[in-house]
Amino acid sequence: MANSDLFSSLISDIKSYSGKDPLLPWLRGIRKLQDSLPQKVLEEMLPRFLQKCAQTFQSDERYRTKPGTSESG
Repeated sequence: MANSDLFSSLISDIKSYSGKDPLLPWLRGIRKLQDSLPQKVLEEMLPRFLQKCAQTFQSDERYRTKPGTSESG
């Protein structure tokens, strides 16, 4: 699968996801990128993918650390 096809497939999976946790297809996408791409290509594509993920969820209250709580639980 070409890199652009892989990326398009991941975006399609993210957009069509209808489960309870919208972060899940992004996490699956990260795993697919890691498993499918050579290291050099991964180093080029992963930062853009992670940036888009962060932008998508930055205002989602479910994924914010609440003041006074520990991230490690």
